[in-house]
Amino acid sequence: MKYEPLTKISAWRRLSVGVWGPHNSPMAQGLRELDLTKTLPYLERVSADLGTKVTITHLMVAAVGRMLKHYPDYNIILRRNRPFKRESIDVFVQVAVKGDDGKADLSGIKIRSCDTAKLGEIMAQVQKRADAVRRGMDKDIESAKSALRVVPPSVLPMMIKTLTSLSYDFGLNLTKLGIKPDPFGSAMVTNVGSFGIPHALVPLMPTSRVPILFCMGQVHDRPRVIKGKVKVVPSLLLTGSFDHRLFDGFQIGRMTTMVDEITTNPDDYDLF
Repeated sequence: MKYEPLTKISAWRRLSVGVWGPHNSPMAQGLRELDLTKTLPYLERVSADLGTKVTITHLMVAAVGRMLKHYPDYNIILRRNRPFKRESIDVFVQVAVKGDDGKADLSGIKIRSCDTAKLGEIMAQVQKRADAVRRGMDKDIESAKSALRVVPPSVLPMMIKTLTSLSYDFGLNLTKLGIKPDPFGSAMVTNVGSFGIPHALVPLMPTSRVPILFCMGQVHDRPRVIKGKVKVVPSLLLTGSFDHRLFDGFQIGRMTTMVDEITTNPDDYDLF
């Protein structure tokens, strides 16, 4: 059987091939159903006040940031097989960005200081960086894409692992090579609901050293038992992926419960 190599491969797909090998991940995953009865009207009010659309993704970033502020011992990174506390709480948002040619590629944006950033600030950071990526004006992204195009696939996995170790484990400044210190932050948030997907269990990216990932599915009307009665409410299936070397079930339960509470009762928190 003859196989023809693909010639048009996105930068993210090239990176994925270099990052993941055979499955041997210590990853724990789970799912929660969120009741958005209070959330959706809240987002509409905030959007109207700001004059621009604030989404469930922006709210989730704020929720994860506040959760890590409440549980500072969970804001950690694994270096040389030892957990270390991070200095700041930043959340990496994975986004699909369409270029002028109509084609979409997966990219990402690190939102800084998510423990204190308001929803308007989070939205502005996402919008500014997404616009730069779409126009090809983001220097970090374009530098990474250029490097991925010229590195042979056979060399890419070893190169990525080496650079990751030099950056994270030994703390070397690789900015001149296009790698900024800790480019992914404390946690990741992604929204597959925008693709029409009800829910998904998303793998952690090994070379990011991010031990927490929350994935939002599509918003649906679903039956829910409330005070003994079945009601149809707007709901979202939220899945989480966690590095089991750093978190056990008790810690994961505390994290997901607080993210659930903030997302479903946003008026109770200082987010806007």
